[in-house]
Amino acid sequence: MKKIQSYQLFLIKAILPVLLSVCISCVSDNKKAEGPKLNLEKVRGGLIQIDDRFRNYTNTHCNFLENSFTFVPEDIQNIHCHGNELYILFSDQLRHYNLTTGKLMSSYHSPIPVQFIDFCFDPSLQKAYLLDKKGSQLIELQLTGQQTKTIKLDPTYTYSMVKQIDQKTLLIPKQTIPAPSFVIVNLERNEVNDLDFPENKDRPHAIPVGSDSIWAKYPLYVADETAQGVKIKYLFDDQVYLVTKNEITPDYIIRMGKHKLKRKYPWSKTKFKNNQRFRILKLCHGNSKTYILHKSIVENVLGTFDAGMLSQFQNYSLVNDFEGFILQSGLASLSVNNSVFMDDECTRFLSFKKLGHKESRTTKNWPQHMLDAENKENLVLSVFYMKNE
Repeated sequence: MKKIQSYQLFLIKAILPVLLSVCISCVSDNKKAEGPKLNLEKVRGGLIQIDDRFRNYTNTHCNFLENSFTFVPEDIQNIHCHGNELYILFSDQLRHYNLTTGKLMSSYHSPIPVQFIDFCFDPSLQKAYLLDKKGSQLIELQLTGQQTKTIKLDPTYTYSMVKQIDQKTLLIPKQTIPAPSFVIVNLERNEVNDLDFPENKDRPHAIPVGSDSIWAKYPLYVADETAQGVKIKYLFDDQVYLVTKNEITPDYIIRMGKHKLKRKYPWSKTKFKNNQRFRILKLCHGNSKTYILHKSIVENVLGTFDAGMLSQFQNYSLVNDFEGFILQSGLASLSVNNSVFMDDECTRFLSFKKLGHKESRTTKNWPQHMLDAENKENLVLSVFYMKNE
């Protein structure tokens, strides 16, 4: 008996340190795999204010966009801006504008009924890839206006975005709950292959009631094209992943706290708790800074409303002077409650608005070229040139 006990004690002494070492190694690897953490929870609840004290921009520019009077900012699906070339996607057409003058250079209308919801743009190849929700297809377009090919997608799914991983590979997320999934498109071989996200225990494990209405209100994915690949985040997941043509790896964590958007349990038609409306609308990655556009339900004496904020992180620390604001400089404005875009070179923020009755009559701060414009009902483009990073 003593020999057996002695042998057991030997095993415990010999094996336990190894097991502990393995466990610690696994924990360390997991923590390392998640990447650094951006604490967005700290800025939740900040109020929007008019602020021209922010000095991270060096210059502003605004202009009317020619022949855009029939549109409102909400009609804009996405934009790409490279140099002085601005491409704007509406649900039925792609337009090419001169950024400086606002002149309409060209437009593409599909010969068949479509519902464009996103596009990606390759300036080196002079090609655009338009995602058509109505036809569950991807349309390749030469920027001269010639449609070169169409790639069909599985019509049993719906899709919300298309991102370019490299010149030969595109990423298209599927609108799926409770787990994210997407397809990889090989442009050389015209192949479409399924690819799933890594498992995450924090995601819901049942399909919610009324799930088809969730992405009508909240984007299931936010993503950004970077030099390393596509950085993408799923609605119910704090982890941001880096997707290349070969692999998916955790990149960093966005800490959103107890007010982040998540499911009630058990699933109900209520969908979300009243205090859980904190969600991310857009990710923009500069050379050394990460910009996060987000919205949160804010309560004050006037009632409850959606407050938009744009937060800036540098080296994964919050830069406090870039918390929620509506930036105003003369007629140019950058309202975080509306769509805010970053150009492809990560040097400019762009925003679009329609002049209200009062603003269209108050022309004191208007630049001369806008005073001379024939149609002041066109969309106004505001550009903020950021300081070098």
